[in-house]
Amino acid sequence: MIFLLLILAFAIFNQVLGSSQIPIICLFARPGAGKTTTANKVLNELSDCIGVDLDICISAELRENFEKGVYPSSVQRVKFMESACDYLESLLLVKQIENPNRYKSCLVSFSFVNDDLRKVFRNRFPSAKWVLLDTTKEIAASRIEKRNGHFYKGAPVVESDSVENKQSEWEFAPIDFEHIKLDGRDSLESNSAKLFEILKSVTKVG
Repeated sequence: MIFLLLILAFAIFNQVLGSSQIPIICLFARPGAGKTTTANKVLNELSDCIGVDLDICISAELRENFEKGVYPSSVQRVKFMESACDYLESLLLVKQIENPNRYKSCLVSFSFVNDDLRKVFRNRFPSAKWVLLDTTKEIAASRIEKRNGHFYKGAPVVESDSVENKQSEWEFAPIDFEHIKLDGRDSLESNSAKLFEILKSVTKVG
């Protein structure tokens, strides 16, 4: 009986939230582009925006593999992103139940390096708007070298042609869908101000 009531309650909440879903903005870029710094600066100025860095969903095993220079397989990536989407859905549901009128938008930050990661997320959140922090490979690599304590070190240096396909998985895949572009060469203040305006433009009313 309790189980049935829980299912009914969840269905009601889903129906209510479905008609007033919080708009989602995805800030994505190659690792080292400055997504987290940019997102955090904006979130400090927006108390009605839910901030979610999907790095929080990366398991200890995957983090250890990244540190060793081992990139996750497509199967692992899809499994991870499905789990990350579950986490995001649950978080949004809880936030709206706790305070239905407070949150007006959600800012998700993540690299979304591979096409399969993007496809899973876009299927789960088709209304999300995507914002690319467009930074060159060279600039991103130099920033990665300077940061300490982060699990992502970039692709390992290899010489064998036999690992060419595996190496390509580390590369930031071309984007084949509509998105807004921020120039990574611009200042943090400039890009955070632009992102702030983008979030305000999609803010949920009511």
